[in-house]
Amino acid sequence: MLRTELRVGAAAAGGLRVGRLLLAGCLLAAPAATSAQTDDDAFRALVTTLGDANFREKEAVAEQVIATGHPGARDVLVALLEDRLFRRERDGGVFIVEANDERLAAFQLLDPASLGAVEALPPAALFAHPDVLECAVIAVPD
Repeated sequence: MLRTELRVGAAAAGGLRVGRLLLAGCLLAAPAATSAQTDDDAFRALVTTLGDANFREKEAVAEQVIATGHPGARDVLVALLEDRLFRRERDGGVFIVEANDERLAAFQLLDPASLGAVEALPPAALFAHPDVLECAVIAVPD
C-alpha cells in the first residue's frame, strides 16, 4: 500500500512537472503570437501605402514588401503585377482580389497578410491601381 502511494505521488509530481512545462510553453508562445499579429498589422499598413503611391513610390514600397520576408509578400507583388490589387473606396484599405474579371458582379477581397476572405464588393466600390510595376519588380520572392 505504501508502494502504491509512492507511485501515485511520483506520477503526480511528474504530472506537475509536465503541466509546468506546458504552462511555460504557452507563456513563451503568447509573445510570439502577439508578434505575428503585429507583423501582420505592419505588413497590412505597408501594403496600404500602395493605394496612394505613384510609380516611383510603388517601386520603393515593393522593395520594402520583399524586405519584410512576410509570407504574403509574394502574393501581394504578383497581385500588383496582375492588376488584382485594389483599394476599397470607403476606407482606402488595399486588398488582393481573387479574380479581376469585369463581368463579375462582385470582387472577393482577400486580406494581403493572411489571404483570408474579407468581403465581396461590386467593382464600383473599388479603385484599381493605375500603375503596374512591370519594370520595377525584378524578382518575386518564393
